Amino acid sequence: MLSCITNISIDGADLILDRVFDKVGFNRIEDEVFRKLVKARLSYPASKAATVEYLKNHFDEDVSLSKIYRYLDKLSDSQHSIVQDISVMHTREILGGYIGVLFYDVTTLYFEADYEDDLRKTGFSKEGRHSQPQIILGLLVSIGGYPLAYCIHEGGGQVRRSHDASCGHGVCQEVPTGRLCRCSRFGVDEQQQHRRFGG
Repeated sequence: MLSCITNISIDGADLILDRVFDKVGFNRIEDEVFRKLVKARLSYPASKAATVEYLKNHFDEDVSLSKIYRYLDKLSDSQHSIVQDISVMHTREILGGYIGVLFYDVTTLYFEADYEDDLRKTGFSKEGRHSQPQIILGLLVSIGGYPLAYCIHEGGGQVRRSHDASCGHGVCQEVPTGRLCRCSRFGVDEQQQHRRFGG
């Protein structure tokens, strides 16, 4: 009987994550690559090359590495604001229509590369990777940890001196909020960030 089995697929995670994906509202983005990448990232966070193998082995999905790279460019260029809007609307709905507190922090990410470019610069690294190119990543979340917005800045500088307010400026203008707290290893700098975000 087992000799008759030609393929095995694991559908549990696929079925659950499809429903969550649609409930959040990400199905507004009519691109199946986005759906596949989100599900893979939640199920098996790995490199892009490993994601290609995971999608093939577990979901029988053929998504080439070049297609992933092309889609990530598209996501960055034309879909970033849509993803952010969906996240904000979903979070506001979960929190009863009012996002009362925002938390913002930045960190550095390093690349296993020997060269710099316009974005990736060598310099300060929280991981001690001063000789490898860095970028600065900012993340804005609500109470409960629901992500609202993210931004990327040129690496090479001190994290606390980065232009961290630009990440959530649009969100703070569009969403009624109460207090804004900036959380980092240096502590909370609420008054300064509240002014910088236009509060």
